Amino acid sequence: MNSGSPVTARCLICGWPAGTGAECIVCHSPLAGAEDARRRARLAWDLRAAHRAAAGDERALLALVAEVRSDDPVEPADILAAGMNLRWEPDRHYDHSLGAIANLLSALVAGDLEVLVFVCLTADGIELHRAEASGSRLAHMADPGPRSEWAELTAALPTDPLRRRFVLAGGIGTNEPADPVAVVADILSQLPDLDALLISSRRAIVVVDGCPDWLPLSRVRAEAVTRYRASTCLKHPLTGPDDSAAALVDSLVRQAPVGVRHELVLIRPGDDGVLQLEMATVLRPGEKSTAVNEVEIYAPVGPTGPVALPFVIRPTAVTEPADWEMVELMLADVPRGRRSRIRVSLNDRAQFALDGVPVVSGPSSTWLELLHRMPRRLVGGPIDVVFAVELVDGPAAEARLDLVRATVDAIASEVWDPELIRVGAIGYFQHGDLRREPETHVQPLTAPALAKRALAAWRTRSNVDDYAACVEEALADAAELAWRDEAHRFLVTFGSRPPYLRDQLPAYTNACRKGLDWVAAYNHLAARGVRMIGVLGQPEWPAPRTTDDVAWVRLHEAWQALGAHASFAQQDTEIADILHAVQVAYVTPSTPFAYAVATSPSRNHPERTS
Repeated sequence: MNSGSPVTARCLICGWPAGTGAECIVCHSPLAGAEDARRRARLAWDLRAAHRAAAGDERALLALVAEVRSDDPVEPADILAAGMNLRWEPDRHYDHSLGAIANLLSALVAGDLEVLVFVCLTADGIELHRAEASGSRLAHMADPGPRSEWAELTAALPTDPLRRRFVLAGGIGTNEPADPVAVVADILSQLPDLDALLISSRRAIVVVDGCPDWLPLSRVRAEAVTRYRASTCLKHPLTGPDDSAAALVDSLVRQAPVGVRHELVLIRPGDDGVLQLEMATVLRPGEKSTAVNEVEIYAPVGPTGPVALPFVIRPTAVTEPADWEMVELMLADVPRGRRSRIRVSLNDRAQFALDGVPVVSGPSSTWLELLHRMPRRLVGGPIDVVFAVELVDGPAAEARLDLVRATVDAIASEVWDPELIRVGAIGYFQHGDLRREPETHVQPLTAPALAKRALAAWRTRSNVDDYAACVEEALADAAELAWRDEAHRFLVTFGSRPPYLRDQLPAYTNACRKGLDWVAAYNHLAARGVRMIGVLGQPEWPAPRTTDDVAWVRLHEAWQALGAHASFAQQDTEIADILHAVQVAYVTPSTPFAYAVATSPSRNHPERTS
């Protein structure tokens, strides 16, 4: 280069060809004037470059003070002061660039593009990141392309990483002053060839300038936009220690719209006993890939092991299930007989992620294999089941009532036909000398959802300092219910106390106020074919007096009878134990799917989700 040529003469401030005017066409410094003014301009130029290169790192500030052109010693505070007005703000093109990227991502998930390439210029080098669309039209990050350090592309840069950043930020320096023109020329000659990297021709390019206002890299960015025919250029600083081009691109790609509806397949029992597929939408067309949707599921008690959660797309709403495409299959380890609320989202590879339930590994199945394992119709006949629960306050009283409520809720989830299973409930208390409240609450045999609603309003009462509870009244009330002859009939009693005797004995325990005999009521129910299941808690009273030992005897006699068909200790009892005992296991053990959850309080079937 001919340094005497007025066209190619270098500016003594910024090191770039200055042009032929009165001031530099790059830094706008006067080309002629007092030496003091030029010294101040050189100092200010290098201070600003040092501030950009340090990116707030105190150790970097200390190291860069020696690089700044100055006749006087430079302190880190001088670099900080020079950068007070250098805070980056998005320019007027920033929102336009984001809008252009959003349009390109929409074209990607629509299939109009095969790949979207992000050419990222960072403080340390050039990176290529790619976004692709899966077969189910979800945008995701592909494996990253090659990364080149600036030092690999030019020998005109210092070998020290911090001094290299200083030069790329526009600094000239005192130790081997930089030649920004040579730096840019070398880098431009080494820009990646996208065709040589076998990147599809059905591509669009976005240039990401991670170092806005770094003068040499702004020249590289301008050439990259032209050479790659970039659809847009996004200026977004990536100079901090925690900044990452990959993270920025990932955040952009995860804003891509969903191309097609994605649904979770659940099952629901129809009123005729035929099992039907229920679709729960987890991703809607047009919403962002970052969307998180909640779904409530119920794991039926008949099968064992994890439930299958298949995510599918349907070509059209009228296709047969065999024509659906299963995008992903996940296995969830959820408790049987209980509802579970799950949050469904996508990870950075456009794969489904679940929050709220543990995902486990297991044998893989095809969509057709899952369909073949689903029974066509519920097995088993009609059931009448009545839950009698002691409502005397005590340490385990609320747990007892909660277990009954949860069991009835599970029954409401198992079968949505209000005639196949009917549920009744009896809450029983104690007699008391001054009590005027009824000794029992009675909910007739009805649809499970109605029994569930009634149980929600029940509350316990305080103990009246008595050993017994009104078990005999609960049995008498149960005998008066409208049991169906054609149904399997069960009475499940939850409690911890013996019944009252018909007649008063010389003991602390009172007699039944109504003169009822629990044995007679029990025999009446047994004669009707009602099978007795007992769930006994620990007695919540101290050892009776010697004269009241009969209370212990009556406790064991009564609960042996109340648990004649099946008996459980309350503290060890799960919902599934009770449902199996009352034969509410209507799907086959091999049924893979979870149930949809009935949501209507007055009917046993929810609104259809599709």
